[in-house]
Amino acid sequence: MNRFSMPMAARCIISALALFAAPVSAAVVNSSPGHFTLGYTSTVKATPDQVWATVVNLPGWWSAAHSYSGKAANLSIDPRAGGCWCERWTGPKGEANSIEHARIVMAMPGKVLRAVGGFGPLQQAPIYAVLSIEMKPVDGSTQLRMTYAASGDIAGGMAEIAPAIDGVLGQQFDNLVKVTAR
Repeated sequence: MNRFSMPMAARCIISALALFAAPVSAAVVNSSPGHFTLGYTSTVKATPDQVWATVVNLPGWWSAAHSYSGKAANLSIDPRAGGCWCERWTGPKGEANSIEHARIVMAMPGKVLRAVGGFGPLQQAPIYAVLSIEMKPVDGSTQLRMTYAASGDIAGGMAEIAPAIDGVLGQQFDNLVKVTAR
């Protein structure tokens, strides 16, 4: 697929990530030309089971602006090993579009959801990436932790793209915390 046949939302996502010029945030735990690790932590007033229910309801917290279809309702997680973190929608000509953003490799309700896959522009590069969302009970609340570790080769290097990926995933984590805290 060339860049002109890519859906507009996909071009917008890739362009926004490429133009993201904020300085490296504290969420970039480490980076080098061949890898980066991002990390986010918050404590929410909810049980681990309530947090889990929110995590697996992807349209409830993932921003539509960071989807290929432009609609969060088209996103889903099948929370079991081998399950899909997917996006499916019908195109303007009735075509069935679908994207596997990641593959679930660990699902332990109320404890951890782990997925392997390159989000956004990382999907088209030789990248190995792991997203972990962990829940731990702490004094009647839940410590929510999300990490994203990626290694591989991408034009410009992994350290260069880390701030852009941090901007997108940091926003999703903030959304998850806000929705969970309701």
